Amino acid sequence: MMRQLHLSEGDFVRITYSSLPSATYAKFKPQSTDFLAISNPRAMLEVELRKFACLTKGDIIAVQYNDQLLEFLVMEVKPGNAVAIIECDMNVEFDAPEGYVEPSSSTETASNSKVIVVSSTSYYSTVI
Repeated sequence: MMRQLHLSEGDFVRITYSSLPSATYAKFKPQSTDFLAISNPRAMLEVELRKFACLTKGDIIAVQYNDQLLEFLVMEVKPGNAVAIIECDMNVEFDAPEGYVEPSSSTETASNSKVIVVSSTSYYSTVI
């Protein structure tokens, strides 16, 4: 939290109460291609987001997965720029990871291999 707020030990902080709307939607951009190794990213994120109370557009959140620290940029949240995520039904989308290069279309894939399809707005993973 201190890193996110750009604080050092001993800095003064002013805290004010604010009521946030419940989240209905969030879009995340993974900050590394390590994200592509996750077999079920939505389930992983659902478990890890239980450690958070709110999300703000522009934040970078860090989550632990298989001894790795993965970071995600919060690209968009609805219905506002800051939302509460405690006990809410939230639709989640993933953008292409930072540094991702789309494979050429001529590459053949073996049976049971992972195929990654990336559009300009969403990340999808399918096993064929």
